[in-house]
Amino acid sequence: VGFLSLFSMMLFETPTLPQTSFHWVSVIVMGIFLTGFAYIVSNASQGVIPALNVTIIYTLEPFFASLFGWMLLSEAISANTVLGAVLIFLSMLTPALMNQNRRKTAQSLT
Repeated sequence: VGFLSLFSMMLFETPTLPQTSFHWVSVIVMGIFLTGFAYIVSNASQGVIPALNVTIIYTLEPFFASLFGWMLLSEAISANTVLGAVLIFLSMLTPALMNQNRRKTAQSLT
């Protein structure tokens, strides 16, 4: 995925590196500290929180992305954005719920 994204970026974009030290510091802080912190907390919490709850939290990512884009960047939320978020949510949540129901059924049979 990373290679295809890099290839597409080189094909369709003109990439530029940050020009000032402020921008470099921002990239480093976001890349190392904020993203790293988020992954550490996420991995630690997955051992404590039930799998279905983790799945629901991850499926809400498109909603939070749209919400924060609207709140912080004044981005418009179109019908396509809402439809895409709902489709992502349902496509990830449906198999998780089906799997959960299978486990309950199997446990009740034994």
